[in-house]
This record gives sequence, C-alpha cells and structure tokens, in this order.
Amino acid sequence: MPGIEVSMAENSQTERAVIVDTAVVALTGKPVRRWVAGGVTALLVVTGGGLAWWQLWTPSFQPASMERMTLELPHTVAIDKPSVANISSDINQERFSDDITEDLMTSVGADVRASATLHTAAISGDFDIVQLLLANGADVNVKTVGGSYPGQTPLHATAYAGHIEIAELLLAYGADVYATDRYGYTPLRRTVDQGHLVMAEWFINKGASIASRDTSGLTLLHVVARTDHFAIAELLITKGADVNAMDSFGFTPLDYAQGGEKKMVEMLERHGAICTIC
Repeated sequence: MPGIEVSMAENSQTERAVIVDTAVVALTGKPVRRWVAGGVTALLVVTGGGLAWWQLWTPSFQPASMERMTLELPHTVAIDKPSVANISSDINQERFSDDITEDLMTSVGADVRASATLHTAAISGDFDIVQLLLANGADVNVKTVGGSYPGQTPLHATAYAGHIEIAELLLAYGADVYATDRYGYTPLRRTVDQGHLVMAEWFINKGASIASRDTSGLTLLHVVARTDHFAIAELLITKGADVNAMDSFGFTPLDYAQGGEKKMVEMLERHGAICTIC
C-alpha cells in the first residue's frame, strides 16, 4: 500500500540520519547540526551511486584458477618403491635415520634434500635409491648438520646399519673411508659400535685406520672393551691395535673392561693389557 511504502521510506531516511549523526559525533565530538547531517547524507548517496555505476561499467576481473597458475614440472624418473624412511625393525637405527633426515630436510635446495634421502637410503639398505641418487649427482660425502651425530656421511650411515653392498657402491663414487664427524667417529667406528664383525673387517681391508681416536681420545679397542663384541676385539688386536693405548684421561682398554664381561677382561690380559685402576 502507498501509505506503508511512504512510511518505510521515511523510516529508512530516519535510520540513515541517525547513523550519519552518530558518525559525525564520533569524529568531531560535537553534536551535529541538521543541515550538516543532510549534506553528509547527500554526499554518501552520491558517492554510493558513483561506486554502483563504476561497478556496473568496469569489466569484471577474476583471478586465474590454481590449475591455470600451476606450471607443469619437468618429468622425472619414476621410482616405484616405498618410502625408505623408518622401514627397519631396529628402533636405534630408526632414530639415527630420523635424526639424519630431519637435520638435512630443514635445509634448502634440491641437492641437500637429495642428500638427505641418500643418508636415509644408505641406512635403510635401499641399494637402488642410493645408486639412482649418486648417478644423478648427489654428494657422496655430504655431512649431516645437527642431531645426535652431526657431521656424518652416508658411509657412516650404512656402516652403522652394516650394509656392505651399499658401502661398496659409495666407495665406488668416492666416499671417504677416513671421514670423521664432530666427535671424531669414523665409519669403522660406527660399524664397531654396532658389532658388525664382517663389515669391520671389510673396512680394515679397505684401509680404514684401527688407530683412529674420537675427541675423547678413545680408540676402537677402548670402545669394544666395554661390550661383548669379543670377535671384533680379537680382530682389532690381530690387526695391530695397541692394547695399552690411553685415552685423554689416561685409561686403557682394560680399564674400560672392568665391571663388564669377564671374557673380555681375560682376553685383553692374555694379550698383555695393563689395568691402571685395578
């Protein structure tokens, strides 16, 4: 009905006037005069009309879809293999692998990410992945940056896990058998830590030093003396390890064997080892 329409229009104008009054008071801190409110209202109406006209005549712009904006990446070699991360049943090996991967994956660059995968593949025993990465330029002697064992190479990783075939491959691509990490650990030290007899002998035959020391002055025989790796201890002694070498604190391998395996103590004593704390 006409009367109702007029009433609604008047109410709408009243509401606009109230809104304008409130806005002006908020800006100036003073009551607004009616003619000022009317002028502001008129200005708003004109401005709104102008904007509506601009929207009507301005060509609409729609951003490109993600599909249109995405560039097609170059085709890469497809590797039909499961992830090499955390596929071992050895929880210590998984932790070591996680440390390596986390350290290197936080860095930037495709080469670094490839090297992170190289470490992980080396410790997991994935020969095909290691070979593929090396063939495509991965740094065979790249070192980890942080974590539990900073400064370790892929050869350290595979030595820890005992993968001789992968170690052979790494050496063929120039892996450094004498490489040391921040603590002075060599790949041979890592394999000795884990009791890998066959691989320890393999490293020695490849020229790895049995006289190497870590940053605490420990020799390989010091390390083995605290364990039950009797065959490795015998191997080291047979290859010429010094049974009375002292670490940075003056302790011998036999000192380290005290309180451990009696068989280890007896074996060291048979080879002329001296105890400085007995």
